[in-house]
Amino acid sequence: MNITFKQATDKDITQSTYNVRICVEYVAYYDIKADSWFDAEKIARERLNEEMNDQVFPSEDIREYDPKEVA
Repeated sequence: MNITFKQATDKDITQSTYNVRICVEYVAYYDIKADSWFDAEKIARERLNEEMNDQVFPSEDIREYDPKEVA
């Protein structure tokens, strides 16, 4: 059996363009003791950052979009 392979052309290896919108959302609920709301926000951000992908998992929304609809 004799197998020959065709030479790849630019047309064969040209990639397509995909318009992809991705939104990743993390939601966590914390009871935080702090001196102010601003301190509580800071603590919550730090805690979520530490727990992302380990204890708190995101929901993902991935879809194609029309670039003419996005400003």
